[in-house]
Amino acid sequence: MNVLKTIKGVVDSFSGNFIKGAVELVTDYIPDPAKKAELKAKLENLAMQKKEQAHEQMLESADSMNKRINEQEGTAHELKTIPYIGGLIIFLRAAQRPIWGYATLYYDYQMFAAETAFTEDQTKLLWIINLLVLGFLFGERAIKNIMPLVTKLFEVKAK
Repeated sequence: MNVLKTIKGVVDSFSGNFIKGAVELVTDYIPDPAKKAELKAKLENLAMQKKEQAHEQMLESADSMNKRINEQEGTAHELKTIPYIGGLIIFLRAAQRPIWGYATLYYDYQMFAAETAFTEDQTKLLWIINLLVLGFLFGERAIKNIMPLVTKLFEVKAK
């Protein structure tokens, strides 16, 4: 859905900037204030219609993609029809997030409690896994906020 928000932002900014530019350009040539106001209202109405059309097309595109993903990957309902294995697959899919989260927590404890000596490659791998897992759990914004601290930490360790 972040892609839809980005596209929506682009459409909104384009249509808003277009209307402002068009109104400024056209109203420079129209001396009558009443006609300027009328033209401005018509252009804003046109922009709103185009924006609504773009939003409808984005929603249709998102629905189409969701349907395509469901057709290619299947749904949990379809997996339930497979005896024993279907339930196991559903359980494993649902258990992935907590397993990765707790495994990362365990290895972080091992690294920071200094109970286990990790090689340099293992330490790098653990940092990458932390970024992926914690980014997934807490979001991209949280990772962006802590990256300067992590960068400084690596710079201090390198010295």
